[in-house]
Amino acid sequence: MSMQKTVVMNDHHPIAWFSELQRREKNTFWACFGGWVLDAMDVQMFSFAIPAIIAVFAITNADAGLIGTATLLTSAFGGWFAGALSDRFGRVRTLQITIAWFAVFTFL
Repeated sequence: MSMQKTVVMNDHHPIAWFSELQRREKNTFWACFGGWVLDAMDVQMFSFAIPAIIAVFAITNADAGLIGTATLLTSAFGGWFAGALSDRFGRVRTLQITIAWFAVFTFL
């Protein structure tokens, strides 16, 4: 006799909303989550690169801190600006432009 474990989902379960999503919505969620993870990994790798940047370019810790601060502030400004653009031109078009912008400057 096999016993099956049943998980009861109620309105108070923190991820109950996910089970209500359709397949396309779940795919969208995972694509957004993947983009967020890659962005977070990019920032994390930068923190590992700071000591090498300090050594190679002979900059001070204060200068390295300024670089890190400028990176985070421009990232926040870019998010705000892209949000404003998406209100005006649409989310899909803004995301396409953002991806192209990122790809071009990554190549450079």
